[in-house]
Amino acid sequence: KRIKPRLDDKILTSWNGLVLKGLTDAYRYLGDDHFLNLALKNAKFIISYLMRPNGSLLHSFKNGKSNINAFLEDYAAIIDGFLGLYEVSYDEVWLKNSRKLTDYVLENFADENTGLFFFTSKNDAIVIRRTLEVSDNVIPSSNSIMALNLLKLSKFYPKNNYDNRLERMVQNMQKTIAEQPQSHANWLHITLLLQKKFYEVAIIGKEYRTKASKILKEYLPNTVIAATEKESDITLLKNRHVLNKTQVYVCEEGACKLPLIRIERALTQLRDNNDD
Repeated sequence: KRIKPRLDDKILTSWNGLVLKGLTDAYRYLGDDHFLNLALKNAKFIISYLMRPNGSLLHSFKNGKSNINAFLEDYAAIIDGFLGLYEVSYDEVWLKNSRKLTDYVLENFADENTGLFFFTSKNDAIVIRRTLEVSDNVIPSSNSIMALNLLKLSKFYPKNNYDNRLERMVQNMQKTIAEQPQSHANWLHITLLLQKKFYEVAIIGKEYRTKASKILKEYLPNTVIAATEKESDITLLKNRHVLNKTQVYVCEEGACKLPLIRIERALTQLRDNNDD
């Protein structure tokens, strides 16, 4: 006759973003369509029930209702998940939604004094103090996830100046990272990526999925991949389609080497560069 314990079965936006990224990684390295299908279903649910038309997110969902504005951790995780989904599906809707959410974060969460982002939006109810979450714990901090998102987006959209914001964030974190490296593992990862060469791979042509899948199975943390069959609005892919050919470009800061037909040659370039 005792009252049953309460059940917390609400859907959290940030945790779904983390799972979405995990599913895209699983598909990337294992090639099992089951993981991709789960990722697509999850992402479509997020768009339908957790994302507003103006580019803002909701924090949670239960019984068809949610009225809590999302926090920075929600945006950071969903952007990361959508970026991961683009790099395995090449459906540009996920890349465009990543950019849309990022622009919302820049507009509503930015701390102009540090370049970092507040945990709460400027549209939320007034609090005594808006905090900056920067320390990495079991889950990386929302600011460090956003920094990595900005790094990747700057490669897809070089004209949006995402790299300028990223540089400010990392510069303001350098002293803290040096003093407490054990609490800033993801920041250390980002710092290393910024110190090493970072590459963009563009694949254009009918066989783009087959060629891309071979690159995806390699561990290339300092690489983003864009791919399409013909034309695209993405800067990396513009004006590069050649009839009856599938070509691979290895680029750095938008400057590309000569196009390649054989994926093995592209992998050789990327592996050699990673060894450096």
